[in-house]
Amino acid sequence: MRVDSYEAPEIFDAFLAARTRGDVSGRPTYHEIAHLEHQVAELRRYVTAIVRSRSWRLTTPLRQADKLAQRILRRQDARGPGRT
Repeated sequence: MRVDSYEAPEIFDAFLAARTRGDVSGRPTYHEIAHLEHQVAELRRYVTAIVRSRSWRLTTPLRQADKLAQRILRRQDARGPGRT
């Protein structure tokens, strides 16, 4: 499943343009809300399937080690050059 994403300024500009043309009432319709709720449910199922997958569980230690390494590097960078 592919989910399009847009930058917030693009969405805001499109909303303002539609509103100035009179295309937008400012309130979502029942069908728009139902469609969004369906998308949310579908994405939740998708994320649940990923989290329950064997590959996700097997790579958990690697992700945790990566987070730890990033945290250590950030601390070293914050100390400045020449300090260990």
